[in-house]
Amino acid sequence: MYLENLREVCHTTVHRETRPGVGHHVTFTEELYDSDGGLVATSEGMAVVFGDPEDGSLMQLMTATEKFTDGVISWTGTVRQENPAGGEFAVNEFPVIGVSGRYAGKTGTRTLKFVERPDENTTIAEATLFMED
Repeated sequence: MYLENLREVCHTTVHRETRPGVGHHVTFTEELYDSDGGLVATSEGMAVVFGDPEDGSLMQLMTATEKFTDGVISWTGTVRQENPAGGEFAVNEFPVIGVSGRYAGKTGTRTLKFVERPDENTTIAEATLFMED
């Protein structure tokens, strides 16, 4: 299975007492849409913010469960929260594991690239998903 040109809309709740930064915990829900605007999946997850030891930029250790109509997948990975060079964001890539339905036992790769931040609680990303037996 290969899904590309997905639009990922992430709604976050940041659990903090002060300005966002290292150690803050984020919970989120997401919707994944295909290129025609159709809903492909929904997900729930969490992240913890940490500093990149090389350049000090903010990163997140994220984990999520994505629910499709025909099964569920899970992923965990490190995501660069900001671009230290100030240019375009990099594509983040991490492993995916099929949990149930037609995805059970399959493995693959999930990518995301931040493209827009309409407000402090919403992030838009471009995403792909590849899974095989």
